[in-house]
Amino acid sequence: MTAPLLTPIRRRLHASGERDRGASSIELAVYTPLLMLVILVTVQFALTWHGNQLVGAVARETARVVRTGGGTPASETAARARAVEFAELIGGQNLQDLDVEISRPTPDTVRVEVSARSKEIVQGMAPRVSALVQGPVERFRADQ
Repeated sequence: MTAPLLTPIRRRLHASGERDRGASSIELAVYTPLLMLVILVTVQFALTWHGNQLVGAVARETARVVRTGGGTPASETAARARAVEFAELIGGQNLQDLDVEISRPTPDTVRVEVSARSKEIVQGMAPRVSALVQGPVERFRADQ
């Protein structure tokens, strides 16, 4: 007696299953590019953040060289060379188009601004990263 009641339910379930045939393939085709885009943006954000950290370290090292050198033109030249060397040492190929600006806002202060482009997955997608460090020039003063 229960068999005739189950037959219409089985037909309905079977018919609805045929209508959903291929739905997984369409969902995969729609969601895979979206998932890849999210992964790409996440990785690019991480590379930009890493580039920002590298630029900050290069700016601190450059300022250290200028400050301990007394802020002379020779120390500025040495600091620029050290900035390029240090960027390659800690960043490898992660920093491109490195730009170092050294200025003296006051006679006793050194200001270093370093900017570069972080590594890019897609050309033109990574912003320029920069860091600014300012500090006093160290001078030797003899005891009196």
